Parts: sequence; structure tokens; C-alpha cells
Amino acid sequence: MAVLIRPNIGIGVGMEYWSILSQFHSFGWSPLAVSPSAWFRPESLVNPNLQIYSDQVNNAAWTKSGGLTVTADQDGVADEVEDANAGGIGYYHDSFTVPDNSVPYTFQLKVEKTASTHVAKFKAQITGGSAVSEDSKINLNTGATLSGSAVATSVDANYWLITWTVTNNGTGNTTLYWEMVPVYNKDGSTSQDNSALGTLLVKNHQFEVATAATSYVANGATAGGIVALWPDSSGNGNDATQGTQASMPVVVADKLDGFSGVFFEGVDDFLTLDSLITMPGPFELWAVLEKETYTLNNVAIVGGPDVSNRGLLVNTAQTVNMEAGGDSDSVTLGGSNPLGTDPILLRIQRDASDNLTAEFNGVDVTFSTPNNVNDFLFRYLGAYNAGISEVEVILHEVVLVPSALVADDRTNMLGHFAGRYPTLGI
Repeated sequence: MAVLIRPNIGIGVGMEYWSILSQFHSFGWSPLAVSPSAWFRPESLVNPNLQIYSDQVNNAAWTKSGGLTVTADQDGVADEVEDANAGGIGYYHDSFTVPDNSVPYTFQLKVEKTASTHVAKFKAQITGGSAVSEDSKINLNTGATLSGSAVATSVDANYWLITWTVTNNGTGNTTLYWEMVPVYNKDGSTSQDNSALGTLLVKNHQFEVATAATSYVANGATAGGIVALWPDSSGNGNDATQGTQASMPVVVADKLDGFSGVFFEGVDDFLTLDSLITMPGPFELWAVLEKETYTLNNVAIVGGPDVSNRGLLVNTAQTVNMEAGGDSDSVTLGGSNPLGTDPILLRIQRDASDNLTAEFNGVDVTFSTPNNVNDFLFRYLGAYNAGISEVEVILHEVVLVPSALVADDRTNMLGHFAGRYPTLGI
């Protein structure tokens, strides 16, 4: 049986190792002897799609007026919006049918910072009954709000995150209209200048409908939006995606030690990895997770492609199963339930002799049938076999490593999790 070599890790040491790991995340350097097959982290949830409506700026269905043109992905991630027509103001807009009730609608848009004075206009309006409207202007050079309630928050050296809200407080209002004027003027005032020309890069137009039906609250934290894409941070490009909105999990913001998580509601939420990951030999699976209130047995956290390869399963009897090639290997947790609402660090290892071992927050537990010689297959987060046996859980981080880590590498990994999530108490 493999032996876990555990250092005496305190928060200070953990923070030191987190500094090392942060270089890997930022610059592609890894302290591990072998690169992970996939690594899903909260930092990669930079631009989760917000609830109900979300689309790219270059959507052909949107109306562009005044000679405005939009060209997709000019810097690899953003759309270029150009107003080159001196004869009139350029803007783009769209409208949607919305419920008739008092619901706030919050818009978010990432817009390139400008090197000189440059004012853009952001508007949202609800009509059909007693019309309500929010009209704001922001200097994209300084981030200053010149009028209205829109706010520009600096997200990095190149982009502002523009946020503005309109509240549907008029009876009979059923149409939500929004627009952006990317080049309103260049003199820093709130006056419209039809001759002002220019180009901007705009990322990820998206907005949230903050209704009780579409906002999720988990253990006191509010969801920040649905997840269509959870990028793989390992460098292998094996992203986890979901194309059906109803099956997208949601972001739970600032859930664990300041980091967000991804909430799978246990009904039809799951993400599909771009490629099947096959583990024919030794491997390690690490996950930081929080159970919610699921009541089903054998629900998949990291799932395989079919009923004979269901991957990592948990159930209400305080057991964890690893299933591959039709064989099921289980471990009973015992004592206080580590799969309660408190966060846990789960580590599953298969060594060179095909023996499985497990650890929950520093407690080693033994599989009742620890030997499985079959290839382990992983393809889904939150379910197996394209949406079967969904789990109700919050995932903060998932790492798949195609080998059993050597002692130094495991020390680095433990230090990473200890420093990042002190609440785990490891």
C-alpha cells in the first residue's frame, strides 16, 4: 500500500508553497515532476456567463447603427468595435422579453481602457408599462462615472469591468432594451459628439437577471453566473464545457477563503471535458469540494463515459467509490462525515501495483477492495455518461495527475491547498 508522506504544514509554509505554485499558474512553470492532465481552478472562472442572457459582442443578430462595425477576436479574446462614420453616432443594441415584475437587471461589459479621454455611454431601459431607464456615461481613460449609476472597476492593466443596473418597477413592463455607444465623445463631457470616431476592444457582453428563480444561495454565498466554460489550467487545453443553458452549473462567489466555487445542483448540471482522460497506470485525483444536500447514492463528482466507467462517486452512506471497467472499489469514511457541508480536500491515488488509497483532510482511509487493474476513464465534472447521476456539490478545484506523485511533489500540492484554503485545517 502506498504511504502518504505528510509534512508538518502550517499556514505560513502553505503560503510559501502557494507562492511557488502561483509561478506555475502565471508563467507556465511547474514544480511537479509530471504535468497534470487537467487542472480546474477558481481563477480560470474569470468570465463566467451571467444568468439568463449572454452572448458575444459580434452577434450578428444585434442591431448596429450609425456605421458601427464589429470584428471578432482582434486580440484573441475581445471583439473590436469601430465607429468610423463621421455622419452620426455609432451604437449597438438589442432587446429581450422579460417578466412583468420588480426585478433588477444587472449588465456587465468588459471594455478596453483608453490612453486618452474617451467617453462611452451605457443604457438599459424597460418598457411596456411605466417605462424605467438607466443611462450612464463613463470616461474610459480614468474610469470616472460622469452621469448615471454605472461603475467602472479595473480588472487588469487593459480592461474596465463596466456594471450598470435597471430595476423593473413598472407594472406591465415586458421588454428590456440595452445599448452601448462606444465613442460618445472625446472631450470628457456628457454631451454627444456625432463626429467623435474611434475603436475599442469589448469583451463578453453579458447580463444577469437577479430573480429568485435564477439566483442560487449556497451556505450564505450568492451565485455570480452560469458556467458554460471552465478552462483547463494545466496547459493541455482540456476545457470543461456545457452548451445547454439549463445544464450549466453556477458560480458561487467568495465561497471558501475568498475563492469562488462551481455549484452543481444535482438535477441536470454537468460539464464535459473536451477529451477523454485515460489513466492506465498510477494516477492521483485531488479535489476541494463541499457537499450540499444531495440524497442520492452513487452520484458522480468526476465521471467516466459510461455505466461501466463511472469514475469517482459519493453517496449518502458515507462511502466513496472508484469505478472502472465494471469494477467498483469503495471506501467507508467513518466517524464524522467528511462529506458534510464543511469543505474537504479529497485525494485518491492508484500506485504502480494498482492499489487505491484515499485521504480526506489529512485522514487516511482504506478501500475495502483496493485493487483495480482497469483503465480509469474521466470525461465529466458533476456527472458521468453525459449527464447521468448528477451530484449536488460545490467544486472549488480539481486536479488529475497521470502518475503517483513523489514526496516532494505531494508536499508542494499539500502546501498549495493548505495555503490557499486555511479553512481546510490541513
